[in-house]
Order: sequence, then C-alpha cells, then structure tokens
Amino acid sequence: MTALLGRIWGRAMRAARWHIPFVSREDILGSATAAALLVIAAVAAIYGFKTYSNFGFDRNWDCMDPGHGEPVCVKKIPGS
Repeated sequence: MTALLGRIWGRAMRAARWHIPFVSREDILGSATAAALLVIAAVAAIYGFKTYSNFGFDRNWDCMDPGHGEPVCVKKIPGS
C-alpha cells in the first residue's frame, strides 16, 4: 500500500512541476523593440508633431497660428 501511494504521489509531483519556457535572445530583442516603438508613439501623441511653417513668408517674418482663423505674421525688426 505504501509503495502504491508513493508512486501516485511521485506522479502527482512530476505533473505539478512548473514548466517555464526559456526566453531566447530574439524574444528579448523583439520585446525591447516593441517597447521602444510604444515609447516613441506615446511621446509623439503627448507632444504632437510640431510643424514650423512660415506660411509662405520669408525669414524676415515671424508667424504664429492662433488656432482658429488665419495666421498672424509680424515683420521682424532689422538687426535682431
């Protein structure tokens, strides 16, 4: 009876072992690449894509977009 219980107990313990899969180098590099792309996407979403445009004027003009309506442009003072 003891031998039978020992065999059953041994089989139960072998079946209950944790089978941890090994992580390969490709898995680590793929995870790091995905994390980097997510960080880049998050930074782009938070700060937005800034486009600095002068709205067709030359560099002697300083133009700003107020958010609605047309851009506001002011001519720079010579020498500054």
